[in-house]
Amino acid sequence: DGMQTFRLAQFLEAPKKAKKETVTAWLGTKPDPKEILIPMLLGSSQTKEVTDLDYVICKYLEELGWRPTAADLEKLVVHPNKYTRVFAYGKVIELKDKNMASKLLYYALQHENAPEFREHIERNLRSLSGQDIPPTTTEQPKQ
Repeated sequence: DGMQTFRLAQFLEAPKKAKKETVTAWLGTKPDPKEILIPMLLGSSQTKEVTDLDYVICKYLEELGWRPTAADLEKLVVHPNKYTRVFAYGKVIELKDKNMASKLLYYALQHENAPEFREHIERNLRSLSGQDIPPTTTEQPKQ
């Protein structure tokens, strides 16, 4: 669809200009989650910009029942968008590999600045390990 492609180009060129209503309308055209939406959300995890685009895409993927991989979660737990990070923290706790979940939460804790989110991460770490949390480092988790 030409309009879908046109909107996508606009969003990629200037993600900060994307408004919630415009993104929501674009999502109504059903862009491919695996080919378009997930790569867009993961790609913006290393930026400093918080955009409505990321928020709306993450919410949409959540509604579709998206279950990110551990590699995806490694990017999402440091995403600039708070909603996306909270979504990721919840998915980390659901991982069957509790060791990987702990590693990802430690990694998230090193990068999280919001006190209420840090407390949430620390609680989840305690529930996973049953222990106190050691000092944080800046290492990425080993997959």
